[in-house]
Amino acid sequence: MDMDMQIMDPRARNNAALMGITVSEAKALANEANMSLGQYLGYEDTPVGQIVRQYVQGQPLVSNEELARLSTHMRNLHEWYMSQAEKSIIKIGFRWTLERSITSNHTRYRFK
Repeated sequence: MDMDMQIMDPRARNNAALMGITVSEAKALANEANMSLGQYLGYEDTPVGQIVRQYVQGQPLVSNEELARLSTHMRNLHEWYMSQAEKSIIKIGFRWTLERSITSNHTRYRFK
């Protein structure tokens, strides 16, 4: 769309007014964000990026293919994370329980 036509577009004027800015200000902000005016003001669809991996405690942070492309320091950091995650899983899994005998009024702690 031509620059003047974008500024005169009623959708642009209405959406910019709802945001409390002028169309010219919205155009400048859209250029800074590398977006079209319509994308910035919300009346055009914006492209959706790739969905990133979701963090799961104790699981690898990157895939094996990505791990092969990492620098040495990043690969070492990932290996350290995996070793620490394995240690923390081993430490979890015990608890103390309080048991009270009904017949003898004795209280004891039991390690599970």
